[in-house]
Amino acid sequence: MTGNALQDIEQIEVIGDALELDSREKVGLQTVSRDNARDLAENHVLSNGLGRGISKVLLPEEITGRKPNVYGVELKNCWVAYVEEFQFAGLKSSVVVLVDRESGTVVFGGDAGDEG
Repeated sequence: MTGNALQDIEQIEVIGDALELDSREKVGLQTVSRDNARDLAENHVLSNGLGRGISKVLLPEEITGRKPNVYGVELKNCWVAYVEEFQFAGLKSSVVVLVDRESGTVVFGGDAGDEG
C-alpha cells in the first residue's frame, strides 16, 4: 500500500481484475472482461443501428428468463449483451449481441429468439 487512498484503491482494483482473469484462465477462458464485452457490444450496436446502447451484460448461467436461441452459436463461450432498443415495441424477442469470451469477437447481433 502506498499511503495514498486513491492510489491504494486503484491498486486493489487492478489486483481484483488480475484475480478475476486468473480464475477465468483456470476454467479455460481467456481475458475478455464483462466491461470489455460491454464496450465491444455497444460499439457494435451503435455502428449497426441496433439500439441506443447496452442495458446489461450477462454470462449464460446468470440469465433468469429464456436464454437466447441463436443457431450455430455456443452460448457458454459468450457474454450476452442485451440491447436497449429505441422504443418499447410490445412483446417480442430481446435484441442481443453475443461476444466471444476468448477472442472478443462479436459473433452475433440481432433477435434473440427468446419470445414467449
